Amino acid sequence: MHSKEKYSEFCSHEDHLPLFFQPWWLSSVCINGDWDAIVLEKNNKIVGVYPYFVKERFNFMKLITMPPFTPFLGPYIKYPDDLRSYERASFEKEVIGNFIDELPYFDKFIQLFNYDIRNWLPFYWRDFLQTTYYSYVLENISDPERARSEFHPNKQQEINKASKTVDVKFDLSPEEFYSFHKKTVEKQGQKISYSQDLFLSICQTVKDNNAGKIIYASVSDQIYAALFFVWDKRSGYNLITANDPDFRKSGALSLLVYEAISFLSNKTERYDLEGSMNENYEFSYRQFGGKQYQYFYLSKTNSKLLRIYEHLGKMFKGRP
Repeated sequence: MHSKEKYSEFCSHEDHLPLFFQPWWLSSVCINGDWDAIVLEKNNKIVGVYPYFVKERFNFMKLITMPPFTPFLGPYIKYPDDLRSYERASFEKEVIGNFIDELPYFDKFIQLFNYDIRNWLPFYWRDFLQTTYYSYVLENISDPERARSEFHPNKQQEINKASKTVDVKFDLSPEEFYSFHKKTVEKQGQKISYSQDLFLSICQTVKDNNAGKIIYASVSDQIYAALFFVWDKRSGYNLITANDPDFRKSGALSLLVYEAISFLSNKTERYDLEGSMNENYEFSYRQFGGKQYQYFYLSKTNSKLLRIYEHLGKMFKGRP
């Protein structure tokens, strides 16, 4: 059986596998490249899988990188039931070391790992670099009102204000969402970073797998904010937010986040706000009262040409 087929078979029986590891998700988002997976077995049992996305740059450089709209990927370890706590690190060293050995050749490696991966030492020993990233996660959303009570008072006031002025609906089409997001980005002097075709493909695949929704807030025919969220059995994810800068003070986007949490309260366990490393955005996400989760950004450059380019870039930016 080909590794992709074996990986797909594993995914069909693994309840705790994150949405972004699912073959149908990877097939939808891995544009301008392709994905594959490493499947490790020991004593005829799968002990870990590692899906990855490979694409070319300049027609000759191989990059292992992140697919669009995929906040994390990397190794997924299937721990034995009888594993003692002191054996865990040894097991991780063996499995992760084998993953690294099985990775195809790359000129550049960039990966954001799932929070469940807390041991990156085997990568450190192979000269990978690591930066710690952060997100905010509401850990128990079974009672939305209880979750809301943990929001910062400013955030609660925004939600109360918006609930009295805007209508929240679920009937916005993917085409309308994309058009609205494009308009809000252009109002801020920027360009949208993804194509409509890609977004339509993602929306269709999450619809087919009952794993995503578009929600929006409007007054009459004027859209104030919109949110595209997805979920799996363990978590919901705040994937794409669109907020009209003309109505930013309305609190509509905060209300949509709360409504998404309410919608998911009987479908999953927690809600990942996908917090930004940008200081201004981080402040807003923090006010939802979630727990700060750490996750790893790993990188490695094998190409001598790319290493020179990156070194020169740091010099021009005044970095050591």
